[in-house]
Amino acid sequence: MRKKYAKHRPDEIPSPDQQLCSQFDPIIQTEMSKIVFDTLIVAIDLLTKSQKPKDERGTGKILSTALALGKNAYPHSHVIDREEARKIGLNVTKDPAMILLLKSYKKWVSFRLAEEVNFHIIEQFSPNKTDDKNEKTEDKIKE
Repeated sequence: MRKKYAKHRPDEIPSPDQQLCSQFDPIIQTEMSKIVFDTLIVAIDLLTKSQKPKDERGTGKILSTALALGKNAYPHSHVIDREEARKIGLNVTKDPAMILLLKSYKKWVSFRLAEEVNFHIIEQFSPNKTDDKNEKTEDKIKE
């Protein structure tokens, strides 16, 4: 709004935008910006732990993925399909063991949130396999 109407007097701003401007609260905007920033930091941290980038290109991919997830016009309920997940840089697998692991995680989240039904839609995302050759997917599932 500031850029769009920088050279206008308040009475020159069209009605819908004028109403929005009158409702604008800079304190709430600052708080929301902080929440968005904190969310992006958590996303970057989780992606870094799961992806384990080995170079600057990998780190850049994590940053662009976090921004793609954090700056979209879709509601929280929007389902990211395989193609979209690949576009934004998420690893997608069809490995049955990883799918089983993800379903176990989904049940755990629902239990922690005291949901009667698993509402979480995640079905196909899994991070890169760990570098530890002794740690098997079956061991992870048992945990």
